[in-house]
Amino acid sequence: MKKRLLVLLAISLCAFGSTASAQAADTVHRGPNWSWTGPSNWIASYGTYGITVSSPSQSHAIDWGFAAILCYPGNTLKQQAARFANAQRTNMALSPKLRFTDVGPVRLTSGGFYRQVNLYKATIKGKRFRGQATFDYSSYDGTYCNQSSRVMQAPAKNFGAGLRKLNRIYHSMAYSGPGAIEDK
Repeated sequence: MKKRLLVLLAISLCAFGSTASAQAADTVHRGPNWSWTGPSNWIASYGTYGITVSSPSQSHAIDWGFAAILCYPGNTLKQQAARFANAQRTNMALSPKLRFTDVGPVRLTSGGFYRQVNLYKATIKGKRFRGQATFDYSSYDGTYCNQSSRVMQAPAKNFGAGLRKLNRIYHSMAYSGPGAIEDK
């Protein structure tokens, strides 16, 4: 009897394991102002100027938003962008379980934005994650500036594969709402 139970348990674990690891097929998702292509079982929360996309377990996520803001003070646009990125990192680091491991330089992109790419580690409910936070900044008219903040997070184990998947989804995103958005 014990042997039969162990065999049934082993079979059910194998069946559950293969079902849980099966990849959902990619599909086009549509919501207010946004469309994106990713696994059919992934979910999104849509805003006028932002979107959050996550896996069903929320182990993988993209949070991307943009807006016009009052320009940060600074003698140059690059200095303003650096101050903006510093403020974004400071806000993210308010989480006691998040630590930036690499703060990138502020660089001018071909699209005219200053961009900073940063890496971080986080522990959430005892699970370890890694993430990439990208901050873009440009001047609209000297008083108002455009900003974009994008955070991609995946489990620390196999982070490279998780980030590749998130980047693929990010590059499929299309925005059709009011206002302009920078080139990817």
